[in-house]
Amino acid sequence: MLKQTSTIHSTGNHCGEKWIHLRQVSCNNLKKIDLEVPLNEFVTVVGVSGSGKSSAVNNAIFEAATEYIDSGRRLYDFASDDKLASIIRLNQNASVTNSRSSVCTLLGLMDKLKEIYAHQAEKLKMNIAKAAFSKNSTAGACPVCSGRGVIIDEDQYEEICTACDGTGYREATYADYYSAS
Repeated sequence: MLKQTSTIHSTGNHCGEKWIHLRQVSCNNLKKIDLEVPLNEFVTVVGVSGSGKSSAVNNAIFEAATEYIDSGRRLYDFASDDKLASIIRLNQNASVTNSRSSVCTLLGLMDKLKEIYAHQAEKLKMNIAKAAFSKNSTAGACPVCSGRGVIIDEDQYEEICTACDGTGYREATYADYYSAS
């Protein structure tokens, strides 16, 4: 179970010393604990089964931040060292239909990046479709490794695909795009 006062620590480079603070959180396994979470960082919460991770993230932090952003109401005496415009929660129930999906895919960022690349290609008078910037499309995937970036040999060992140098993209797409940019 999370301790009476729990600080969710960051192990990476700090973007700043700004935090959100929640006081006297009580829900499910959490009993009157204080939480502090760093802002402007990618935060993960880990711990043993039943320690209150999901309750801390889903029922306390996310609910309180969302309520504060939407209405200004302060659940759990919510306080922030900085103005919050949004909060993003990735949960374990995210439906991933492709093993090559990433956080960017789940957040919809890859679609935006593909649009930017296609728009840039259009400005450069290149005939490259948005689909060419996807490893999941035959227009963009390396034909040798099918967009995986690796080749699996007969002994089930993975080797970097030499056709795309591990990028997973069709050579013509990135070669033409980067040489013109």
